[in-house]
Amino acid sequence: MARKKPFGYDFIMSIPGSFLMISGLIMGFMFWWQSVQMQNLVGSEVSLRIRQVIDGDSFFANTEEGYLLRIRMRSVDAPEMGQPHGKESKLYLEKLLLAKNTDVVAYLYEKDLNAAYVADVFIQTGFSTEFTYVQRTLLLNGQVWHFGPHDTRVPFEELQKNASDAQIGLWAADEPPTSPWRWKRIQERSKESQRRSKDKKHNARGKKEKVGRNNFLDKRNKISGK
Repeated sequence: MARKKPFGYDFIMSIPGSFLMISGLIMGFMFWWQSVQMQNLVGSEVSLRIRQVIDGDSFFANTEEGYLLRIRMRSVDAPEMGQPHGKESKLYLEKLLLAKNTDVVAYLYEKDLNAAYVADVFIQTGFSTEFTYVQRTLLLNGQVWHFGPHDTRVPFEELQKNASDAQIGLWAADEPPTSPWRWKRIQERSKESQRRSKDKKHNARGKKEKVGRNNFLDKRNKISGK
């Protein structure tokens, strides 16, 4: 019985090979051109349309040209999603960026190792003519830690200390909060310890099985008179 051809097989086979090759070259050029344009965004100010908030310091957004960017806010670090206050920090950022009649603008400094644009982010809400510096608002309300270089005109260390002294946001916990970078190191060490423990148990079981097999062979040899 002859095998049935897939739907559209005859149509695809009727397309000239030269047309497919030209189409592939055009698409390849378009992807290359888009990557060049996105690289040129570094050092520029862009208007953004928020698509998804990832956590308390990063999000996905489209530019006016339609490019999808991953943005990581410069100089701050929010609790990881597995940490205490991680979800609360994300929700706080969502309320800021996704509020009605809110315009979002970012200045892009560079791309990090995860292909995210490191940026200062500003919002303008309603009929206000002034922009609010988002990182400053997050620090002031105890939603993030100060981390790395920043605009020296804004006293990030002082804002963090004020939030800590007022015990608001992540600083309201009964136990002193753990910074995200330290928490990640603890998680990595824990995973490494678990891996080593698993390997140790596996090796011990292998040795036990080997000893048991040797004992079995010794008994069999004695019985057979070898």
